[in-house]
Amino acid sequence: MIDLPQIAVEIAFTRDPDDGSPLWQDATDDVDWDQKIRISRRRSHELDEVAPGTLSLTLYNEDGRYTAELPTSANYPNVKLNRMIRVRAHWPGGPNRLASGQACGSDASLFSGSQGSVTVDTSIFPPGQTSSIRWNAGTLSNGTILRVGAKSTSSPTDQAFHVRPGDVWSLQCQARRDTVAATVALRVRWYDKAGAQLGDTTSPAITLTTAWQALTYSPTVPAGAAWARLMLVSTASSSGAAIIYTSAWQAERAAAPSAWMDPGPQHVRFTGFVDRWPLLWDNWYGRAPITATDRQKLLSRATIRGALLEETLASKPIALYPLSEPQSATQAGNVAAVSQPDMVPQTVGTGGGLAFGAEGGPDDSTMVQLTPSGSTNGMCLAVPLLYTPLGGGSGSISLAAWVRFASSTVDQRILYADDGSDTVHVRISYQPSSSTMTVGVRHPVRDFVATGTVSLGTALRLVVATLQFTAGSLVIRAYVDGTSVINSSTPTTITAWPRLTRLRVGGVPSSALDPPQLMSGAVAMVGLWNSVLTQAQADTLSSARSGFAGELSGARARRIAVWAGIPSMSADSGASTLARHPSKEQSTLAALKLVALSEAGVLFVAGDDTVTMHGRGRRQQPGPPSIVLTADDCASDLGFTMDDQLLVNDVTVNRPEGVGARVIDQASIEDNEGVFTGSIDTLLFTDTEALDRAAYTVATYGHPQPRAGQIVVDAHHLDLWRQLLGSEIGQRIQLSGLPAEASAPTLDLWCEGIQDEISDSTWRFTFDASPVRQTPIFILDDPVYGTLDNNYLGW
Repeated sequence: MIDLPQIAVEIAFTRDPDDGSPLWQDATDDVDWDQKIRISRRRSHELDEVAPGTLSLTLYNEDGRYTAELPTSANYPNVKLNRMIRVRAHWPGGPNRLASGQACGSDASLFSGSQGSVTVDTSIFPPGQTSSIRWNAGTLSNGTILRVGAKSTSSPTDQAFHVRPGDVWSLQCQARRDTVAATVALRVRWYDKAGAQLGDTTSPAITLTTAWQALTYSPTVPAGAAWARLMLVSTASSSGAAIIYTSAWQAERAAAPSAWMDPGPQHVRFTGFVDRWPLLWDNWYGRAPITATDRQKLLSRATIRGALLEETLASKPIALYPLSEPQSATQAGNVAAVSQPDMVPQTVGTGGGLAFGAEGGPDDSTMVQLTPSGSTNGMCLAVPLLYTPLGGGSGSISLAAWVRFASSTVDQRILYADDGSDTVHVRISYQPSSSTMTVGVRHPVRDFVATGTVSLGTALRLVVATLQFTAGSLVIRAYVDGTSVINSSTPTTITAWPRLTRLRVGGVPSSALDPPQLMSGAVAMVGLWNSVLTQAQADTLSSARSGFAGELSGARARRIAVWAGIPSMSADSGASTLARHPSKEQSTLAALKLVALSEAGVLFVAGDDTVTMHGRGRRQQPGPPSIVLTADDCASDLGFTMDDQLLVNDVTVNRPEGVGARVIDQASIEDNEGVFTGSIDTLLFTDTEALDRAAYTVATYGHPQPRAGQIVVDAHHLDLWRQLLGSEIGQRIQLSGLPAEASAPTLDLWCEGIQDEISDSTWRFTFDASPVRQTPIFILDDPVYGTLDNNYLGW
């Protein structure tokens, strides 16, 4: 029997009502260990894509708690598809259910006070500890709290621990004060399965001294409780600013406190989403053999579009009309998350025209072309904002449009929003004769006009106007391509915008109180916001016209993550500059994979649900190994081979706006008796980068190296647990003690994939590996890698 880490299997059937974080319910006691837990996150070699991570396990289900649509289930009605599930472990583990940084008082980010500040103190701590939490609490009152957890206790959040009614939990900590007296107690706040507060229970109070004192409390979980939060609470007012130190925290399911124990670091081995909830019977005992897949599954089903559209949507407009419909279109659709009617053409006077599908829009899109006959006859676009008006009580609004004028002499009406009767309106106009942009407001209280000098010419321009009632003034700002052209402040008693329920683009009918001033030119991507767009946002939207061509791969990956709403993303800066983000619709996963492929990096979802992209620099300048093994640590089937699976000596690298770059390794062709071709489709920005990528590929894979098969480790050494539990794709493995017939006594490898197989008495780790290149690369201007004597040319 080996000592295993403390393992937890948790399912989030519900989310926190306040912040939406998962509420983790402990299902460890229901695991059928005979069927084992199996986790896989792997690729067979470094040129392959990392497959979606998977989990399989079987849960006891005699009472139907894991049966979907069963009204008597304890989890009804929340047994649904894609509920989050995770497997995590602590080493050395033990009964303490708190995080190590909480237990040891060593991580201030895991505590928070209702007032004052929280820091780590390494000079004052109780016996057996090396640090404490110093709470500069200020003047205490009855009810001032120090939370175990950074988030508010108004709801459980993902920082609560799961409890079951009738169980007894024992809680303990050490505490002392500085000079000002303080009286404190342990308090538990209980929540039901929906996250609603049930009430608090509090231990007897203790008057702190300047010596360390133990606080203990063993409450019984009340009926209906599902989660609990722990805190230290002041039970009396203090005479001045108090400072309290605390450490040695423990929360355990037990009738009485046991000896304090540091649970050790947390290692999340898998986080994913339940694929199915099957119900099977084994001798009439219910079982639920469930499977789950990591976030790659969700990313493969979600879609993103062009850079400008996604960047604009990320700013949360109340209406967004791309105006990119085909030439046959007769109306334009809204793509904002807020519903709005279609925008339709409106005739002004007689003559003139309007056409969809005009070329030359931002981010490779089309526009609507407006061709008036003079300044008062033609067509514009109009839409009633039936569902969410512009303004309507908000003190801040913004309007934006991309324009390309056909004339540099005719006055242009760009946007015109009003309340339906023109009693109140906001207008944006441009007078080319004086190079003047005007943002005007009509209001029953008073009118406002702000102007700025700017030459728009006939080039494609982004025009943004923001209007904000603040501090007794109306502040009007306007930006062209992210550059400020208007910044005006006018005193007023108005504090909020009335409901502006109609928008016109490119002019107004002649019946309106203002003259039509029909626009002559093309317009696209018209947006409205009930908030103020900053200059930085306007500049970013302007930059999106090129699809962010020329940015590094890491910046592109992080940008896509923001568009897609990925909750946790880690991306290296990368070394490749990329062409524009494709304007066609694609899955989020496909977009991220293309970025990683272009970088020659690796994309995967880590065990803690972090979408991760490693740049190629990690492998070109490898650090020390994270996992150090000997042959004796591995199973008996350890082996190595050299084959032509990855052999390539004729490589073509393609990029969107250039010809393919081809490199041939003639020596490899001769050594290996033939041509092995390969083609790589990338987003690389320049021909030079494509050529370098091709040269690097044939230099790396034109002459194969011996490769390890799967490395299997049955964990049994205590000194291996931290390495194995912390193992992840992209880490360096060093394997020593190999037999004499191996290619070398010690090999350095990259971890390309991981599999866990866990029972109640065993834990097997299986690693897919690839060789680490032993020859340093050449990097221009680098003091170590900048000479060609012993280095090869890296990319």
